[in-house]
Amino acid sequence: MGEEQAHAFLDAAERDEALRAEIAQARGAGALAALCAIAKEAGFTFTEEDYRAAIVARSGGELSTESLTELMREMAGGQGL
Repeated sequence: MGEEQAHAFLDAAERDEALRAEIAQARGAGALAALCAIAKEAGFTFTEEDYRAAIVARSGGELSTESLTELMREMAGGQGL
């Protein structure tokens, strides 16, 4: 269930510029925890592990830390983490 919520959050972030702006504020070591908190405020509940699983599923395989960072950067509209 949590991974499905993470996928739904990623879909919502693709459509919602304000949500992407909030995501862009998630930086540093606590970025994933902040991302989960942002998601919860938007009505999506999932764990960091659920989020990672959704990202890996979307990539078709395992992601390196660098790849995950780049994907989050793209999700944030290129604004970085």
